[in-house]
Amino acid sequence: GMSGPRQVLEAQWGGFFSTYAPGIATPEATLKDLGIEFRIARSGMKPYACCRGLHATLDALFELMRVTGAESTAIDEMIVHGNEQNRVQFDRPEIANLLDSQFSFQYALAVGAVSGRATLDQFLPFRGNESEVKRLMSVTRVVADREMKAGEYPPLEIRLADGRALERHIAFAKGAPENPLSDDELRLKAVSQIEPVLGVARTNELLACVSELESAPDCVELLRLLSKP
Repeated sequence: GMSGPRQVLEAQWGGFFSTYAPGIATPEATLKDLGIEFRIARSGMKPYACCRGLHATLDALFELMRVTGAESTAIDEMIVHGNEQNRVQFDRPEIANLLDSQFSFQYALAVGAVSGRATLDQFLPFRGNESEVKRLMSVTRVVADREMKAGEYPPLEIRLADGRALERHIAFAKGAPENPLSDDELRLKAVSQIEPVLGVARTNELLACVSELESAPDCVELLRLLSKP
């Protein structure tokens, strides 16, 4: 029988390969070049606190606001030009809970336009009752009018009060291996997640420890810093 990945990822009652790729899986591919090619270097990082499917369009919004110099109040309309899957998955003008907001083009683009960011503080606590966020949500549409391949992200069109209409398409969202975060952006992401839990001093100690991890003799200090203060 197949050793290695099948022993770890499969079980008599089902498993990874039999669930996601029954009959066509190639478990041996998971061990190809093991220890030589480090695929973790091709993984991505999510800078925004919402579904990855929204990130490229948020990047498009931030770029459009930067190049036009427009404030959120100058935006008359936002149109996400996607396909039917984008519309079904992310066209959520009504928000009932945190998960809804993190899968909603209307909410994410509205808070992004108002704040200039899409970090966790824009999703929790909920901002949808603020007048400007509510207005922007009401003028944001998701339309299924584009052909898109798997893995492609929808472009954004904004229409401004002065009559200008601009569209941007970002192929690789910030944080993708093809468009990596800078060291400063990565630090900001880490701090935003860790500091509310471990506090400022412990967060700084932890980041310093991680930065020196390759030369550390063991992981004792890292494990200590990750435990509850």
